[in-house]
Amino acid sequence: MPLRNTPEAYGFVSRSLHWFLSIGVTIMLCVGVLLHYLSRGTGLRDFFMMLHKSTGLVILVVMVLFCFWRLISKRPSDPEGMPKWQRKFANFVHTLLYITVLAMPFSGWIMSTAAGHPPVFYWTKILPAPFIPVNETLAGLASDVHLILAWSIGVLLALHLLGSLYHHYIRRDIILKRMFSSH
Repeated sequence: MPLRNTPEAYGFVSRSLHWFLSIGVTIMLCVGVLLHYLSRGTGLRDFFMMLHKSTGLVILVVMVLFCFWRLISKRPSDPEGMPKWQRKFANFVHTLLYITVLAMPFSGWIMSTAAGHPPVFYWTKILPAPFIPVNETLAGLASDVHLILAWSIGVLLALHLLGSLYHHYIRRDIILKRMFSSH
């Protein structure tokens, strides 16, 4: 199994980063929804909030690595006969997904710090966002941005998944297969 991408398939690094982010972001969206239903000040909510904030910072780091890897690693070729509009739309959705997944943890980090509740990284160290003061207005704005990004990521993930399934079941090409195997 090659580490790097080939013209036919994604390599181990690309696939590992992709699936870590896919699963991680999906879980984070679900936990974000769960947090709205748990009563403030309860131990269970505090626990999930700590996990949510800490994992958000991990996703931020992994997403930066993923973007760097995408810059230095050539993508596999698109299948023959793939219409130009589909290539452009797929690139558009991917670009928006990368931007929103990068912006999401930043908005949460800013929101938490500005609200006076910076993340405690998995019970170990308080990590306030650099240069962000405690500021109620900024916290509210970051909260609004965080919510808009959550919905945006949900829509973009749905488009990404639907596109993959369209290529697999209707076009019957290799788009989805190449994210599962190196052949």
